[in-house]
Amino acid sequence: MRFYLKPFWPTFFRAFALVTLAATFSAVWAQSIPNDIQPWNERRLDAVVRIEVSGSVGTGFIIRGKERFFVATSGHVVFGRGSATQASRTCVAVDPHAKLYRRDKDGEQLRFDPCAWQLGSDLTLVSLLDRPEGYPYLELAAREFHELDHVFPAGYPNGYPLDFTRDGRVSTVRTPDNLVVANSLTMEGMSGGPYLSGSGNVVGVHTGGVQYRAGYAHFTAIVRMRASLEAYVGPITEEADDAPTAGSVVSASRREARLGDLLALQIIPDPNTRIVLWEKFIGRTATEEERALLMSLPYSPGPSAENAARLVSLASTPWEPINSNLDLQIVTRLNDVRQDAQLSCLVGDAAIDGDGILRCDGFSKYLPATHFGPRNDPQLVVMHYTANATLKSVVAVFQNNDRPVSAHFLVDRDGSVVQMVPTNSAAYHAGNGRWANIEHLNQRSIGIELVNRGQITKDSDGTFRQAFSNAIVPSSEVQEIKDGEHVTYWHRFTSAQIATAEVIAKAVAARYKIIAVVGHCSIDKRRSDPGPAFPLDEFGQAVLGKGVPDCPAIPSGP
Repeated sequence: MRFYLKPFWPTFFRAFALVTLAATFSAVWAQSIPNDIQPWNERRLDAVVRIEVSGSVGTGFIIRGKERFFVATSGHVVFGRGSATQASRTCVAVDPHAKLYRRDKDGEQLRFDPCAWQLGSDLTLVSLLDRPEGYPYLELAAREFHELDHVFPAGYPNGYPLDFTRDGRVSTVRTPDNLVVANSLTMEGMSGGPYLSGSGNVVGVHTGGVQYRAGYAHFTAIVRMRASLEAYVGPITEEADDAPTAGSVVSASRREARLGDLLALQIIPDPNTRIVLWEKFIGRTATEEERALLMSLPYSPGPSAENAARLVSLASTPWEPINSNLDLQIVTRLNDVRQDAQLSCLVGDAAIDGDGILRCDGFSKYLPATHFGPRNDPQLVVMHYTANATLKSVVAVFQNNDRPVSAHFLVDRDGSVVQMVPTNSAAYHAGNGRWANIEHLNQRSIGIELVNRGQITKDSDGTFRQAFSNAIVPSSEVQEIKDGEHVTYWHRFTSAQIATAEVIAKAVAARYKIIAVVGHCSIDKRRSDPGPAFPLDEFGQAVLGKGVPDCPAIPSGP
């Protein structure tokens, strides 16, 4: 396995030096830009409630009703999963041993009526007993959501003390359960907790549903429960739904000290050239805000060269131009997880933490997929190729698809990694596969996807094309595989990809009882990935000291 790394290291260390400089510049930039969104204060935190029922912990928050105060929470926190999705016309009995604490376990224990109101959509209101001084409470607000809107959840992760330090951006507003999904990591114990907007109003409730479970960054928007809630609390405040434009994304990037592709253009001394490149990148005319920012950026050669090169490369990719708002949003999300340390998994300690998140040199590259399932008990690592040309296109599939499809890790061709599903949750990558006596492999495996086009065809004139898309592939990226009289062509994996995938697989094996590293083709004979260009046997030997046969050169099915 080590021979894959030899030609890579000199180039890698030069690249890592650039990335380190970029991270340093990012830190300096951060010091000069104030964080102007602080929705949590002591009064609001005093209204967050810890709920303990039958040995489990959930979250709620106090709101003021027409005639009394309530604790709003997810129905499954109070009544158990699957029992509180429908509205009830009567008050339903609450476990008499349930305990509600204001702020935390050492805070005030709240007294409540012995029954609660189920409003449907996994939302429940627990009636608090009246008292002269009233209660601290949170204000509700109804607003529509758009991708990249900023939200701020709070709750009791895994039953630990109140955590209000998390924030994230909305990644999708269209799910099978009519929920909103954000890219902030939440955990069991945070169900029922509030999601605040930047104004400090509650705009959503961390909830559950058919496709989602506690531990997922998803919530039901207050606007979607408005009619049910107003019967108990009266009119709910309207909050403007400021749909983010490309300009507002740029402003957020500058405020949050993410260098990103736009800020990388400071390596270009001529402001007009910057604007031309930016317009080529986004496929439209730059807004006034964007033009002003590009004109005002100080000339800074050196540290941002790698980002600028990636910007130009993305803009000139013939088969996948960046010409839509969705493309811009996805690239922005990828920048969010890549700027800290692009190749940190190859130089620092890599480990899976207790939340199932890979951390390399302390950095996390987590970007949640839309669909993933219940808890995972991994025994296998399953290797795939994406059959897509770029990391951006795979993220688009995993975050904007009605079908349940996802994998735990994506490894780009430059060796950088993005995690899309926690390792302790099931990803939808293995289908109905079986290996030895192990079935239900989505709940028994970790899926690693490598950005790779898969099988290649060769035209009569010698042009290489991806088998199913006809996209032209440079000959330098094609690997010829001979199997007896048969010759097939495959997209070559990079040494950086293989090295990063090995780091990930070893981190997974250190965390779980992994018995084998297999290919998708090993568990489903209809599949050909990761294909014969991937050294599956040697890779398994490097990770576990034992391998499985490489995938066949000729696919046995679609």
